Amino acid sequence: DVIRGAIIALQSLLIMGTQVGVKGTPQQQKKNIAHLFRGYNEIKSQNNGSNKNNGKDGDDVWNEDSIRKLKHEVNQVAGTQVMAKLQRKRTAQSVFDLLVELGVWGKHEDVVLLRSGFPTRFTDDEEEAAKEAIENLRDPDKILGLRKDLRRLKAYTIDSASASEIDDGLSVEVLTNEDGSVRQRFWIHIADADHWAPRDSAVFGAARRRASSIYLPTGTVPMFPQSITGIMSLTADRDAYALSLGVELLPDGRIDTSSIVITPSLIRITYRLTYDDVDDMLEEGVGYSEEWQLGALLAAATKRRAHRVSKGSAEGFVPNPIPQASVKSVPGDDAPDGVAVSINLEVSHNAGNNQTASAEVPASDTANDHAPPVSPANLLVTEMMILSGEAFGKMKFNFENEEKQNINGEHLKLSNTLKLPYRSQKEPDLRSRPEEVSVMQNLKKTRTGGGYCHAWYSRRFFQASKS
Repeated sequence: DVIRGAIIALQSLLIMGTQVGVKGTPQQQKKNIAHLFRGYNEIKSQNNGSNKNNGKDGDDVWNEDSIRKLKHEVNQVAGTQVMAKLQRKRTAQSVFDLLVELGVWGKHEDVVLLRSGFPTRFTDDEEEAAKEAIENLRDPDKILGLRKDLRRLKAYTIDSASASEIDDGLSVEVLTNEDGSVRQRFWIHIADADHWAPRDSAVFGAARRRASSIYLPTGTVPMFPQSITGIMSLTADRDAYALSLGVELLPDGRIDTSSIVITPSLIRITYRLTYDDVDDMLEEGVGYSEEWQLGALLAAATKRRAHRVSKGSAEGFVPNPIPQASVKSVPGDDAPDGVAVSINLEVSHNAGNNQTASAEVPASDTANDHAPPVSPANLLVTEMMILSGEAFGKMKFNFENEEKQNINGEHLKLSNTLKLPYRSQKEPDLRSRPEEVSVMQNLKKTRTGGGYCHAWYSRRFFQASKS
């Protein structure tokens, strides 16, 4: 009973401590966390309906959703009594301070993350499942003759220097036509997580419960156990499993839909490069000689950017995009608590000039006069990723409209149950707001704030994207 009481008291204190910063009435707070109970309420109802489970009341059964119950449904009376006994304020902040003093939490404990219900640790069973997956050498795609060996192609990964999980790579394949002329096929390789975590596997289940890795200033909370992320990544100088998309471009930058190839593959990353590496190689000419593939990728990316701008993409509408900030906590000897804050301010890689916030922005007179990025590497990677997304969508469209002739000579549409997530956005609403359009155009003409005032003002014309 003493141990049980101590556990209940600690749980209650933890729940109280996670409420630091939460505002609103109890009803509003309950609404804010309603998403955490999807699935849990059904399980709870089923357990209560059966009344007993393994000899216990259904409401006491421990399951994967119980942590949410602990955080949001457990009675906080025990914690309140502890605080009263210690003659301390019975507030969330006071409880937080107590837990820090006891060493249960750190001074900068992320209570928002704890409150979210996102699993911050992997269970022993999940870790064991990851180890078993690594040791499993069976490859169903190879057995079925689906996996294509692309190790003959030089493959590059391009990412930030701090990236630890490399999940995409690029290659160029030269194809010879019947008349002896050549053409280029561009390959985008995505790490084949499905090989290591096939559907319905325990590793897949662990990732599905998390849905995504979370990137925070303090570090990353991964969706896969750390033991398996290394072998999933496209690491240089070793064979890696990937899902590869091959595509060719028409002269105007459009996708040649008849050229699209999607296949499980086996690749070998030749170089793990940073954006700065690629920029230097292109500037010094290496990207057009020994590593000519980088130059070919940049030429294709430039063509694609011009094509998308001609179709009304945001890069043409807002030539000088708003800088974005990356905030990280780093060790700091001079900081009072040993933790300093690092802020990196830069323009998004997905639009416009792709330059640092301190760089001089070139003038632009027309809406579609998009300036070449200061960082060609960022343009290269951005356009190749957008290209892959568009190609996947066109491939699905081809599947849905393709016909296959059966033995009786009848044409039947191929059945396609594959669901692809996508996001779309309507064009900016300019016609109904002429006065605001005039203000925006003046901001662009005068380049107030180096062009960033125009970029910020332009946001009001964009409509919400839909998934």
